Amino acid sequence: MLLLDLQQFSIRSHALADISVIAALINQV
Repeated sequence: MLLLDLQQFSIRSHALADISVIAALINQV
């Protein structure tokens, strides 16, 4: 159960990182 929570957390953190990168690219334009 803890392992699944860690996997979901890592997936969410990766998604947030991708969103922040996209937002940074949009702000640079």
